[in-house]
Amino acid sequence: MIKRLDSTFDPKDHGHATFAEMVKALDEVVELRKGESDHMLRLR
Repeated sequence: MIKRLDSTFDPKDHGHATFAEMVKALDEVVELRKGESDHMLRLR
């Protein structure tokens, strides 16, 4: 979804190799909820 909203987004610009790695590093400010077929992120 992020790529659809901003095609120039690249987690490498934020110091992470992958989006998943970036989300894990931000676990204090981002909450990840895993669904059956998707995931939802929200700010804490």
